[in-house]
Amino acid sequence: MVPTDLRSSWLHLHWYHWAGHDAFSGSTLYACRCGVVRPGF
Repeated sequence: MVPTDLRSSWLHLHWYHWAGHDAFSGSTLYACRCGVVRPGF
């Protein structure tokens, strides 16, 4: 059996939420709870 924390990190789906604006490109930034940041979709 796999420990819960290993299983959840293995099955992680990014859950993006608004994190602010990028001053250089002018786009909106979205961050995941794991730390991944992406520009607006």
